[in-house]
Amino acid sequence: MPALGRPPSLRASQRQVIAYLEPELCDALKVLAERRAQTLREVLALAVNAELEAMGIAPALTPERQRQFLRVQGAAKPRGDGCDTPGRRGRKALAGWFDRRETERLRDVAAECGRTVQDIASAGGVRLLALAAQGDGAPSEADTAA
Repeated sequence: MPALGRPPSLRASQRQVIAYLEPELCDALKVLAERRAQTLREVLALAVNAELEAMGIAPALTPERQRQFLRVQGAAKPRGDGCDTPGRRGRKALAGWFDRRETERLRDVAAECGRTVQDIASAGGVRLLALAAQGDGAPSEADTAA
């Protein structure tokens, strides 16, 4: 509950999508984001949408830039042996905040297809990198500004 006199959090109507990826895939997606001048959130949305499109399903996440500042933090580290969830052990997290309705739709689509959001994001990341290598990936801001 927000404090009196304060507006509600911008994330009140949002939910986070987190994909735990192999370190090489996570690092490659980060390089792709930097090369395209995109946020990791945008790249995560594009990856999920690329996999959904390959499955014949309409995109679920809106790949838009939402933050106005660069958050400086250390690089994501692979989860260690102390991680409680075996599927996360040895992986790096790639995450973004999305509209609650979009995340609910993504969850429902994944359940209907018998896949996890994790699997869709991972496969989509591989697909997005392949498309970028072919030159068929989504345009960067520099491409659209030219």
